[in-house]
Amino acid sequence: MEPQPARSEYKKVWSALSTTEDQAKLHVIGVTEEAALQSTGEETLRFLQNSVGIGKEDIVLEIGCGIGRVGKVVAPLCRKWIGCDVAANMLALTAQRLKDLSNVELVEISGYNLSGIADASNLGTDITMFLRRFVFCDPTVGFTSTILIFAPTAAGRCLRTIVRFYRQTGHPI
Repeated sequence: MEPQPARSEYKKVWSALSTTEDQAKLHVIGVTEEAALQSTGEETLRFLQNSVGIGKEDIVLEIGCGIGRVGKVVAPLCRKWIGCDVAANMLALTAQRLKDLSNVELVEISGYNLSGIADASNLGTDITMFLRRFVFCDPTVGFTSTILIFAPTAAGRCLRTIVRFYRQTGHPI
């Protein structure tokens, strides 16, 4: 039996868990059925709409976008949806899932920081500084996704909200 990567090797772990679409789905939500994937994405969207709202001028940055479960239902509602993940496999699946949406941008990240997102996404100087200082939590705590919503202001864009979702339940904390 081949040794498995340690959870601290975040990129290697998620790359190994997403070599096929069914394998990725299984590790993201625990089942492979597309209907369940759609349903949980819509549940997350309902939470976001009820708690903070998503406007047509917002830029939504999803850190740990996985296979685009949330992006599929959020991207049609905002100006731009940026999905980032540590696993190139996950991003390839996201690209396929969201191929019909023109406002989607995908960025591969290291798993330890968010350098590269702000530069790739042209979010502005203040947001760039925030993102470069934003460091992932230890993967063992179980966060699976973080969503940041940037709203337009007279001076550019400002970070409106951050929502983290817990791996075991998929619920925000």
